[in-house]
Amino acid sequence: SHRLIELDRRSQYHFAISGKSFQIVRDEHPELLHRLCVRGTVFARMLPEQKQQLIETLEELG
Repeated sequence: SHRLIELDRRSQYHFAISGKSFQIVRDEHPELLHRLCVRGTVFARMLPEQKQQLIETLEELG
């Protein structure tokens, strides 16, 4: 899993995601959450608790 994230960092794509979309991924597709957080460039219009969830996910990744 960590190796997959390392490979993703070399990819050429980035995401801009809203709080609403972040929550949908987190709730309905949690298997994509780490990849989304690594590839996310812009996280916008997020509620404070969504920002906290993002920070916690990034901290899990190191």
